Amino acid sequence: MKRTHLGILVRFNSKLNPPFSDQLFFKVISVYCQKKGMVVTVFSPPSILWKERKVLGYQYNTQSKEWEKGAYPIPSVLYDRIAYRNMSQVKEYHAKIKKLQLEENPIILARGLPGKWKVYNMLKNHPIISAFLPETVEYTAYSSWQSKMKEYQSLIFKPASGSNGKGVVKISYFKAKFYVKGRSPTNQPFSKMFDSYEKCQRWLNTFIGRRRYVIQPYLSLSTLLTDEPFDIRILIQKNEHGEWEETGRAVRLGQKNGITSNLDGGGTAVEVSSFLEEHFTEEQVESINKQIETIVAHIPTAIEEKHGALIELGLDIGVDQEGQVWILEANSKPGRKSFYVSKNKEAYIKSLLAPAKYAEHVISQFGGRILV
Repeated sequence: MKRTHLGILVRFNSKLNPPFSDQLFFKVISVYCQKKGMVVTVFSPPSILWKERKVLGYQYNTQSKEWEKGAYPIPSVLYDRIAYRNMSQVKEYHAKIKKLQLEENPIILARGLPGKWKVYNMLKNHPIISAFLPETVEYTAYSSWQSKMKEYQSLIFKPASGSNGKGVVKISYFKAKFYVKGRSPTNQPFSKMFDSYEKCQRWLNTFIGRRRYVIQPYLSLSTLLTDEPFDIRILIQKNEHGEWEETGRAVRLGQKNGITSNLDGGGTAVEVSSFLEEHFTEEQVESINKQIETIVAHIPTAIEEKHGALIELGLDIGVDQEGQVWILEANSKPGRKSFYVSKNKEAYIKSLLAPAKYAEHVISQFGGRILV
């Protein structure tokens, strides 16, 4: 009997050996799938050998406990975990994936979400979810954010595509001066000050360049006493029955006086309940949890209705100092590091296995076919 072949799509990184991130994650999937009679190959779209109808990729050998490079048949099922660096790479990879679909017709478990601006527009009119969305506008080199600054006093400028806090900028207006605090594209913190809107705008245009950005009001998403920025990472995944369920949540806590709470920017992760109880009243904690439950119950289907099938969703949830909950970002290719750092072993292991179990469900229940 021919075994089902699951392919994990990645972006190869020549600095790594083997040349891809999340090696433990993919190892767990490989071991689980092999026990279920499936083969797993990790490969990148540019490594497809079109004439040979194969892919140059890696399979995990459970006996030698090593990744083995080879030319393997084109997988019949695809799990997309590609982390793009820029738009040119997006276009290049998408063209190859589209060609693969036309020539081989593989099952694609889910399609990756677009950037923050498009996701915001998917959700802004939803009768329930819209209440949790900060006002968001698209940045252009000619956009006037001066009126928004007068309305909110502080704004945050974010790359339209996920950046782990890199390139995020906060601008505040105080006593006729513009105060800038942010993180560079290489994640280095910096601060600046300008005495006019025009000077600040010129610097901002240079800093952003041709990258796509969105603008939001800066929300007080930090602890009241210690001024440490934080958010709550919630992972929602489809289970072995094809149903959405929450895998776990963790607080990501940034450095004091910072503007982001991403782990790559020097933050850490802690358990949610005790953190909320320490920083909010009992009534606020109850309200926060109810708001989060509402979001978790509605947002996966709300996005799928506009976008198409997903396999998992990472939500970054902000909580302001009054206990109002905000949806900061929805990510279709979420990381699992928060659960590992916060020592939530159960959620961490579950998060690693869920994609393989869902793939098994799709293959067994739907004959391996799902529409995306």
